[in-house]
Amino acid sequence: MLPNMSMTVAFFSQPLTFKEITQTVVNYKPVNTETTKIKDGAIFPSSKEDLKALIVDSSLSYYTVLTTIDININDKLVYKNTTFKQVSKEDFSDYGYFRAIYEEIKWLLKCVIILKIWCRLMLQK
Repeated sequence: MLPNMSMTVAFFSQPLTFKEITQTVVNYKPVNTETTKIKDGAIFPSSKEDLKALIVDSSLSYYTVLTTIDININDKLVYKNTTFKQVSKEDFSDYGYFRAIYEEIKWLLKCVIILKIWCRLMLQK
């Protein structure tokens, strides 16, 4: 059995910014609320070995994040002024940490998301 690695992860941790997305229903319509939170974690570029099991776009950046607390799959990572979505998560809580791989969100996809939100707001008026 491996030792508890939480102290090692904490040693290499830095403050990371996450956008937590919570969805509620208002007037029978889903409403997403975004909250920015700072959580400690170790971050480094994903290795080719880590990405072999995933379908990857070579034009995007991929980062691996290690944390001692569980992170929701819907939470977005903001790192170096770029937003990333979680594409893979592994639970190593028996050993004191969680591991997730994040994929860069393309600028065009961000525009589509913003446009959808804007359309929903306009329809509600």
